[in-house]
Amino acid sequence: MNAVFCVFPRIQVSNTVSKQSNTSGLFSVNLRIENADSHIQAQNMRLVKLLKKTTLLKILVMALIILVPIFSFYLFVGPEFEISISQTWGRATHDTTEIKTLVAVNNPTPLSRWLKKIEFDLYINDLKIASEVSEKNVEVKPMGKTETELTSFLNNSKILDLWVSYLDKSNFFDVRLDGNVTFSSAVRELMIPISYETYAHTNLLELLNIHDPRDIRVGPADLKLKSLTSIWGDVTTDQTGINSAVEIYNPSNYTIKITKVNCTMEMNGIKLVENAVSKTINLMASRGTNVSFTWTLNNAMLNEWWRMHLENDQITRVAFNLRGTAMVAGAEYSFPFAEAAEDVSIRILSGTISFGYYVPVL
Repeated sequence: MNAVFCVFPRIQVSNTVSKQSNTSGLFSVNLRIENADSHIQAQNMRLVKLLKKTTLLKILVMALIILVPIFSFYLFVGPEFEISISQTWGRATHDTTEIKTLVAVNNPTPLSRWLKKIEFDLYINDLKIASEVSEKNVEVKPMGKTETELTSFLNNSKILDLWVSYLDKSNFFDVRLDGNVTFSSAVRELMIPISYETYAHTNLLELLNIHDPRDIRVGPADLKLKSLTSIWGDVTTDQTGINSAVEIYNPSNYTIKITKVNCTMEMNGIKLVENAVSKTINLMASRGTNVSFTWTLNNAMLNEWWRMHLENDQITRVAFNLRGTAMVAGAEYSFPFAEAAEDVSIRILSGTISFGYYVPVL
């Protein structure tokens, strides 16, 4: 049997093609990855730019939302200006009394304003005592306070009217100011109302009221002053009445006869009351007796007292002396009912009144 031999050709696979093919594919993959990265980066950059634009737009919108009302407020409403007014008495002569009015304006802005006009009426107990109009056109300097002073005059002939109104209002002074200040800017004028009302109370007869019993020595006898009350009486052009009521207790076993009572009242050394009442009063033994008197205050001395009151920093030294004359066991004795002195402050004009007003830029 013959053997058959088959010869197969030898095939060799070259790695070169495979390597080239792998290299080409890897390059292609890398290229695609790089292109994708570039695309992503481009998109990211566009997104960042868009975010920046959006953020900037939001910031601008928010800034407008915040700033537009602020600028509108300052332009058309304005920042708050503080306006303060203080009034005091000045020099007093026989005919007139100065009234010093200080107007201060605090400007919180960097722009000047102009205080074009100040006008007011001043009332005490509804009596107009002064009226003032000033058109000085004062510059209200920026970032600070500007002051301007006005001087008005009280006609001292009105002091009696003020005195009567003080008594009618139960020892009160009602002080009221009504007026306006006018500001001007580059484009317009703004009139602002100013007003205030204050009260001053004092009782000049307080010293002529005694509620604590006190002993009185009348020569060899003793009396007890149980009470003394005094109120204002009728007022005329010339005088003011003072009605006093006294309760006296006589602990002795015999009657004491009072024949005269003297009353003096001074205010800052000026004698406004000097009366002597001749009246027989029998103080019965071991009994209390009620006695009434009427004194008169000389209204003609009110102007002199007023000048002294202002010179003494609006403080009045009130002093009174109530003395009697009595017969005890056939002898006459002078004795004090009551006497006292005290400083009384009567500050009708005092202190500072402040107002807050909005003054626009335009």
